Parts: sequence; structure tokens; C-alpha cells
Amino acid sequence: MPVKNIHGEAFTEETLLKLEIFKEYAEAWLPVFVQKNFKQIGIFDFFAGSGYDSVKNPGSPILLLDTVAKYESEIRNRGIQVNLYFNDNDKDKYQELKKAVDEWKLENKQLSMHLSIVIENNDFKQAFSNHDNTLKMNMPKLIYLDQNRIKQITEDVFKKLESLKMTDFMFFISSSYLSRFGQEESFKTHFPDVDQDQLKGIRRRQVHSFILEYYKGKLPRESSLRLYPFSLKKGPNEPIAKVKTSADEGDCEIQTSHKTGGIPKAVC
Repeated sequence: MPVKNIHGEAFTEETLLKLEIFKEYAEAWLPVFVQKNFKQIGIFDFFAGSGYDSVKNPGSPILLLDTVAKYESEIRNRGIQVNLYFNDNDKDKYQELKKAVDEWKLENKQLSMHLSIVIENNDFKQAFSNHDNTLKMNMPKLIYLDQNRIKQITEDVFKKLESLKMTDFMFFISSSYLSRFGQEESFKTHFPDVDQDQLKGIRRRQVHSFILEYYKGKLPRESSLRLYPFSLKKGPNEPIAKVKTSADEGDCEIQTSHKTGGIPKAVC
């Protein structure tokens, strides 16, 4: 099944809402560690896209850069280095993102001494592996994983995320896709240990709770990682997506980690 290119057209209201949630989370996350005087901060966006949609709505990389700029004076005064890592598997999006970031940098030259921006064009698993040493660095890290559908955040990836110190992460899972295609062989390849009989018996509005419990079951007993679910819902007659934190039917779910302290449980 072909993957839809959401950056080749205007973002849907659901996508804009998802980006707004992430922006608010990043805006709450960054100043915590700026004020604690960490000398380096790392932010990773492994499915970065092209920077803007077709009508110039900013995507996650530009929103992250704007968030850093919002705390420009504190970052400069405290001598903090903010390291941003952007990746997208699509070569055209990668080229467009490089151009968008270059334009942003020209408008924000005052931050140039305090920013390191790496933009790459790799498959997610390769990109994730390439930055293994950086992800292990002793600095606060925020990882954003806006995958398409479900297949990228496998058990191995999740366990790696759990093992990282001083790390918060947010990722999206299409619970509606799981509900519709969970019985197909392609799904079983990525999630071989999901109980198919249990999955068949779950109502669609309960799928996101099933996903949360699945990932909780992967945590080591001694893990300090805490997971919080968010759901984005769009009903058949509702023009605007709604954020839900209860067990409502959802088209996708945001799983967030909370390991470093000081970050609000919910941003919606």
C-alpha cells in the first residue's frame, strides 16, 4: 500500500492538531533543561518531512527551530549548545528541508553559535543506528517519531528508547490501521508476539489501550520509564479532530515517555 505524502499538499486538521500538541510539548520541555544549565541539549526528529506543507504551514523541524529561537536569550546567556538532528527517508523532502532550514538560519543568525543542525536522508532504522553514540550522550534528549502507520517502532526500537538516559520521546501509532489490518501477514512481521485472538476481540475504540499495554509489557521490571497515552479522534461527521485522553475511538495515539522529570503529563 503506497504511503501518502502529506507534505505535498496542505496539512489536514488532524495533522495540524498533532503538530500543535508536539509544539506545546517541546515548548514545555526545552526551558526545563535550559534553566538547569545543561551545556548541551539534543533534539531528534527522525521523520522530519520537508519543513513546510504546500501552503507554508510549518512542519515539526521548523516548529522545533522556532521553539529554540523562543528561548534565544537564555540559550545565549547560558552558553548552551542545542544539537538538532533531522532525518527523512524521501530524497525530495530531504532537499526541501535543507533549503527550508537554510532560509531559517539566515533569519536567525544570532543563534548560529549555539546551534548544530544535522540533516540526513536515511531509512529510519539506519538513521537511528547511526546516532547510537549521540543518543547515549550525557545530555537531555527529546526524540520525536512521527511514523506513518505502525511498523517502525518495533520491540527493538522501543527497548532502545527505554534504555536511553535523560531522554523523553513522543511517537505516534495509527490505532485505526492496527484495527483494520492487524490480522495481515505484513503486520505480524513487525509485531510477531501480539496475541491475534485477543486483538480480534477488541473493539476499535479500545485498540489504543491495547497498544499502550503492549508497550508497557515490554518494559523491564526495574524500568523507571512512564508512558502516557494521547488519542486524536475524528468522528465521521466532525470537521475538527479532538484530543482525547480517555478510551475513545482514535485514529492515532501518541505515546510519550517521561524519564527526566519536570515535564507535564499532558499538554492537551
